Amino acid sequence: MNGWKQNVTWAITAICSGLGGAIFTYLMLTRSTVIEYTINRTALGSNETAVVPNIKVGDTNLKSLYIYSIKLQYASGFELEKANIGIELVNPSVKSVGTITPESPSQVFPVSCEQFKYTPKSVGTTCSFGRFGTNVGTYTVSFATDIDTDITLHTDAKNTQLRQAGVVGAGNNGFSSLSIIFPFLIGAAIALFISLIFHRFPNTSDHIQGEGDALSPKLSIDYKGAPANKTEARFTKNDGVTVDEIYIRVRVRNLGKQTAKGARVFLTDLHEVQNGIVSQKSFVWDSLQLGWAGWDFDPKDVPQGVSFYADVMRVSKQTSGWLLSVQKMRLANDADLVHYSGTLRFQVTVTADNAAPASCELDVIYNQDWHSLRAVPVGKSSSESNSLS
Repeated sequence: MNGWKQNVTWAITAICSGLGGAIFTYLMLTRSTVIEYTINRTALGSNETAVVPNIKVGDTNLKSLYIYSIKLQYASGFELEKANIGIELVNPSVKSVGTITPESPSQVFPVSCEQFKYTPKSVGTTCSFGRFGTNVGTYTVSFATDIDTDITLHTDAKNTQLRQAGVVGAGNNGFSSLSIIFPFLIGAAIALFISLIFHRFPNTSDHIQGEGDALSPKLSIDYKGAPANKTEARFTKNDGVTVDEIYIRVRVRNLGKQTAKGARVFLTDLHEVQNGIVSQKSFVWDSLQLGWAGWDFDPKDVPQGVSFYADVMRVSKQTSGWLLSVQKMRLANDADLVHYSGTLRFQVTVTADNAAPASCELDVIYNQDWHSLRAVPVGKSSSESNSLS
């Protein structure tokens, strides 16, 4: 993997996991406003104490009386200009006695509470507080009930936690040990996923020939005049006629370490050569796909260390004429090519999905007699060409 990919992967790992998760958790905790509260309870006439028997409130006789005092104050985080806090009595059979008495730290910071509302599952009220912040002081909400009950507090203020003083992990802020670990787990998963992407799906641009990436594919195409570049074949057609042909072929290799995907070979240019001078006239209108040896036109994967051959042209021993190894002739002047005697310069190019193209040129000499057929790479003399007798 390239250096920049390693740097990106490490950066994402640091941001999303480990250190990043700790920073995320720290920021979330410090950005949240924390309101701390305490609940004091006094019981009269209950089984717990019989100091005041036969309690009477107004015209109602009570067997017991429970007085609650809830104190709330700012603890940390951003200060709140206003907040609504719900007080829920969990026991649905409980009944409030008397009135709710809210007390503010000063007239500057008011507090007010609604009367208790009853539902089949619980009893509750909502109190509105003027401000929670440094130097504001403590708010107190007091009320009485006829039986004992658990109390829970809720708030609709954004990014605000209610935390009971002296109780580890208390409050309804939703943060827990799992929430602290969660960013670590998510970050590690993200870093692993991106790292796998970099390894599994390398950027195509990294595999362009000449960029110096030793792992990328590097196509090579040549004509060396070796026996494999010029070969004979004999076969019988469906009508029973035996055909003897001679093929001129180019070699395709991959000099890189990664497999070249979907390689194909094309005839990209074809010119007449006279007295060593290349004519401006081209026989090719557009690029024509050449077949792999064996008349195969399907794309081919080319791994490192393997040679494949593609047919450029062929001639018959029975009849004269140039035969290009294409599925369909689409030339500027087919008749001129078929009966041409002399030298033609072929430009042949190999391409692949994940590699830069490579090209070579070769001169093919043919005088309408298969004995005269020979080929030479451009830049070498005819004496270095390969011929078959």
